[in-house]
Amino acid sequence: MELEYFNKIVEDVKIDMINGGIPFKDVPISINNRLSRSLGRCTYKIVAGYRFPVRIEISAFLLTSDDIQDIKNTICHELLHTVFPYDGHKGKWLLYAKKMNEIYPQYQIKRTYSPKTLSDEHYKYLITCLNCGKIFKYKSASKVVKIVKGKMKGSLKCPVCHMQNNFKIIDK
Repeated sequence: MELEYFNKIVEDVKIDMINGGIPFKDVPISINNRLSRSLGRCTYKIVAGYRFPVRIEISAFLLTSDDIQDIKNTICHELLHTVFPYDGHKGKWLLYAKKMNEIYPQYQIKRTYSPKTLSDEHYKYLITCLNCGKIFKYKSASKVVKIVKGKMKGSLKCPVCHMQNNFKIIDK
């Protein structure tokens, strides 16, 4: 995705938030090519015990999504963290997330979010539960991947069917 197009998406989200009466701090928003464990993050400076947002970074991985709304949801989520006072995913963050979701049905602002539109090719490991067929996707060799591969001891329980240690890595 070109930077100019990314910046247009950011501005669209900010306009939606302004029109919705959401007070956010206008901090720089950039693309981070190394951000792999989350879709975005808001970084802060602590002054006199208070957190003040200084910048937002959006994962380059997210920008491979086929759905622009996935990107908008993440940008909005991170901009909500700039609302003072910082309260994690509670308080004003939660209040304004609900407000955005009510005003704009296309937004799905949640505490955690997984883009539905990223194809399997964006993930290095696909693991399936042999009991219920649920597929779990991983970008890196996490603890779960290592346990399924037999390279690490441990026990896994499927969150869907609750069967234990019944997983297989799907060859791509």
